[in-house]
Amino acid sequence: MQGTYEFMSDDLLLATELGDPYLQSPVDDLFSLYYTMQWAAVFHNREFADGKDIPPRLCALRKEVSGSRPLRNSATHGITQSAKLDWRKYGQFLVDCHPFMRDWYSLLLSLRNNWIESQFQLEGQDSAGVYPSLFPIFAVQGVAQLAELVEKYTIQSRTL
Repeated sequence: MQGTYEFMSDDLLLATELGDPYLQSPVDDLFSLYYTMQWAAVFHNREFADGKDIPPRLCALRKEVSGSRPLRNSATHGITQSAKLDWRKYGQFLVDCHPFMRDWYSLLLSLRNNWIESQFQLEGQDSAGVYPSLFPIFAVQGVAQLAELVEKYTIQSRTL
């Protein structure tokens, strides 16, 4: 699965690893988009194009992001749970992306918890008619949260 799993949501990846049946949700797709951004931010090389050495911590983070699910989780935790990253250890691009990534990941976790709660509430019920309406609700909510975050950080970058 090398080369494809870096971008899968944790829940979908775990279900795949265990061979469990799994209903992919819009939340999984939003997490996949987050992991794509995380990978792009960690592997961004423009500032190192002139021969500048890649900091050892960034090299280690790149291995984690491209590694197994537990390694990727470690990288994600390091990025999203840190109050601030040091540009000397991680490069300026990742440091610049960090606040956005931290805030977005937090919103995604909340959305995921809401999705899981909705699944518990539907347990044992005939939910065939409910699922089709839940998917666009969660998809639109997640995309709206992302759009609001993009607007927030776009405005902040203009004022700096």
